[in-house]
Amino acid sequence: MSACYAHESGFNLTNNGETVRVVADGISSNLFSVLGVKPLLGRDFTREDELPGRREVIIGYSLWQSQFGGDRNIIGRNVMLDDVPHEVVGVMRGVSVIPSPARYGARLTSILPPPITGVGV
Repeated sequence: MSACYAHESGFNLTNNGETVRVVADGISSNLFSVLGVKPLLGRDFTREDELPGRREVIIGYSLWQSQFGGDRNIIGRNVMLDDVPHEVVGVMRGVSVIPSPARYGARLTSILPPPITGVGV
């Protein structure tokens, strides 16, 4: 079984009229299952999430706390990334399971965009 991870660039996240820059990573829909990691809230990505036009995200724990106040009702809510709505389907635990650009002086990964289509599935 293979999975794919790719560091992406940042996105503008707009929440309650405030815009912040977040760093994001693209992953294949099966990366977390290959690593044996489950979200704290919600669900993992599915193969259906890779279909054209789908816009699901899994947000990181620190982003969930800092921008959404740890609101457990975040699942199913739309967030704006670069002015495009994306549905929050999960919140990851507060542990690093994929390489972090912070190790190299960049910001911590804080949000995961839709999976990379057709790679490593």
